[in-house]
Amino acid sequence: MTGKMDDHEAARLFALSARLWPAAETEALGPWLLRSDSSTTKRANALGVFGAPDRPLDQAMAEARAWYEARGRRPLAQIRLEDRAVRDWLAARGSAPFDETHALVLPLPAGGASEDLRVAAAPEPPEVWARIESHGPEDFPARLAVMRRPELRRFVTLYEGEAALGAAYVAAAEDLALIAAVSVRPEAQGRGLGRALMGAALAQAADLGAGLAAVQVEAANAPARRLYARLGFQEAFRYAYAGIPA
Repeated sequence: MTGKMDDHEAARLFALSARLWPAAETEALGPWLLRSDSSTTKRANALGVFGAPDRPLDQAMAEARAWYEARGRRPLAQIRLEDRAVRDWLAARGSAPFDETHALVLPLPAGGASEDLRVAAAPEPPEVWARIESHGPEDFPARLAVMRRPELRRFVTLYEGEAALGAAYVAAAEDLALIAAVSVRPEAQGRGLGRALMGAALAQAADLGAGLAAVQVEAANAPARRLYARLGFQEAFRYAYAGIPA
């Protein structure tokens, strides 16, 4: 893939990615998606603003706010930063985007793990995952529930001998595979295992039939962005979160 992705395709991938990190409770608001989940992940607890609303923007946002307030949750929206109409609407009401995230894509097949390391991949994770996955064991059961919802999924574990050193999650739908929860144990960091782990995840994404792999990385995470750039990932779009004002 070369050049900037066209807006229609970027919007399609934005919506498709939401299907690969599904919340426990969802409800359509026209083309938008209301999401609520017991996990702390913002993606599963924010309104997915996918394209132009099918009703006046004021009305759509008011309905979304009421939906979250009825559940005792913070009214939050996930917006593609290229969506100027929504950004301008929010800005006019004092709601600024935060936690900017880059969505990066890479055509498949690509990658491959080091021959010195062993890779295991299965629809269910080994017990060690709760100790590797970067958000920690407290939120792991709720995050695991999110990751178990897609039908096509792989939990990838990277081993050196019998020691599990890294983990990555892969889920696929249509032509896209989302790679998430990429984690290397702290004591093993600095050895290039992130690249090997991503190679293994990319191989699993291709095995699931995807033609395109995607990762989502916060703009502030410079080391991860450098790794993905070295692997050949290119930016598809950027998104952020914003409170839904009254």
